[in-house]
Amino acid sequence: DYQLHPVRNTIQHIDFQRVSASEKIHVKVPFHFINEDVAPGVKLGGGNISHIQTEADISCLAKDLPEFIEIDLGNLETGHSVHLSEVKLPKGVEFVQLAHGDDAAIATLLKP
Repeated sequence: DYQLHPVRNTIQHIDFQRVSASEKIHVKVPFHFINEDVAPGVKLGGGNISHIQTEADISCLAKDLPEFIEIDLGNLETGHSVHLSEVKLPKGVEFVQLAHGDDAAIATLLKP
């Protein structure tokens, strides 16, 4: 986090965080949705995709931290959803919600 001087546009304050290479961190990472326009439920069924979550809380070592998590909606049918358990994560990364037994939906394809 940082603060700029309102007139001079110079940095006035910066907050740094120290992380350990051996301890897992918990951070929110955004989802990047791909292949929405080619999903069978959209292309053939005329459905609409609803993004239920746009980011997720993950746990990993700092060296394994992804910039984003890609969600492929290319096989989504009308009336179906993509859940956290269906997402392929990079090695060493896990969803905090799944660790607590909550397999939440990320996106769903609804009829118009």
